[in-house]
Amino acid sequence: MPLVHQDYMLDTNVFNDALDGKISMAAFASRRLLVTGIQAAELRATKNSTRQRALLVTFEKVKATVLYHLRLITSGRRSWATSESRFGF
Repeated sequence: MPLVHQDYMLDTNVFNDALDGKISMAAFASRRLLVTGIQAAELRATKNSTRQRALLVTFEKVKATVLYHLRLITSGRRSWATSESRFGF
């Protein structure tokens, strides 16, 4: 039986929940975690500078692989996103 690696795509709310103690950092251990540049941009756009710094530290601790160029197909129409725009749109 072939070895299958499970990837987990994280949304921005995961970093907020980890910072707030709703998700243990241990939950991220030994998992292949993915994010897009959109999540990084959203965290950097946090208006409260203290919270923003804490979220970015949490983002670094999670050690997810950042996918900067991602092509998406949704609802029968093609769309694309890169992290080079404010939220990747």
